[in-house]
Amino acid sequence: MSNKFILAGLLILLGAALIAGIVAMQSKKQNPEESSESSAAAVSEILVVPDSIPERFSFEPPADFTETASKAYTKYYVLNDASIIVTGEQLVIYGESLADYAGAVKAQYEQTADNFTLYGEEDVRIGSMDCKVYEFTYDIVGEDVKQTMECCTAIFVQGGEAFIMTCKSRMENYMNYRSAFRHAIETVKIAEPNAVQTTPAETVTIPAETETAAPVQ
Repeated sequence: MSNKFILAGLLILLGAALIAGIVAMQSKKQNPEESSESSAAAVSEILVVPDSIPERFSFEPPADFTETASKAYTKYYVLNDASIIVTGEQLVIYGESLADYAGAVKAQYEQTADNFTLYGEEDVRIGSMDCKVYEFTYDIVGEDVKQTMECCTAIFVQGGEAFIMTCKSRMENYMNYRSAFRHAIETVKIAEPNAVQTTPAETVTIPAETETAAPVQ
């Protein structure tokens, strides 16, 4: 698959989220008084794909979401059980369309997520950019533990790179965050790739001679 590198990262990201949810729920069973914000911290201990928000990508974080970091991500945003994570990578095949790339991402989710249910798929125009938005639910399944998560994923393909913005929370709380998630997606800006800069050739000044040599006889 042409997207094998970033899709492999997505699989690990999704799998890590599933594991994190299981750990969080098991911890909550043992410590009922523990806040849901603590469960978000569990993700930072489990994700194993180092990444950060790409330099070209920017957006306005929703109010009350706080910036945090982990071993896996140098920057992402959380509020209680909700999180917003952005990943990006060069396309393996330059010029691949948004439709093809997003379709491959959806197929990977369908193949790997437990009880994956896609209920929303939109083509969205943000400024001069096209974006594919998926909304879906999936289950975290573990020993004596089951938690349904709800997710809004926005996919962009610009300048030879793919960017994926993943906004998720527990299903029972998702509608509390949905408008904030959608607003964050609507504020996305992706800068043009930096033009290749070449170093100008060094100019060397040769001093003029003060005397003229006699012609060779």
